[in-house]
Amino acid sequence: MKKNFSLLMMIYFISCTSSSKNSSSTIDELKHAQLKVPGITMERFDAGKKLYVLNCSGCHSLKKPDKYSTEQWKPILQKMFIKAKLTDEKEKTLIADYVVAKSK
Repeated sequence: MKKNFSLLMMIYFISCTSSSKNSSSTIDELKHAQLKVPGITMERFDAGKKLYVLNCSGCHSLKKPDKYSTEQWKPILQKMFIKAKLTDEKEKTLIADYVVAKSK
């Protein structure tokens, strides 16, 4: 049940954000993300966002990534990766890159 809800939230979140973006705002978002995570691509950014929603919304409401600084996110992510039993290093990196790219 929790996974179904998470999947629905992810689909809703992605559809709402992707349909409202135009190409110039996407480019601006990517440029901003690359200031914090050099070399991040839109594909990696979007993949991190999807994983963030999928893995984090099942247990609690999603925190806005810009609520915390990059330094504040580090211990939060370490703790949450353990609680979420997330062990895949690639997925952890994608999530971390996403929240860091969007951090304040």
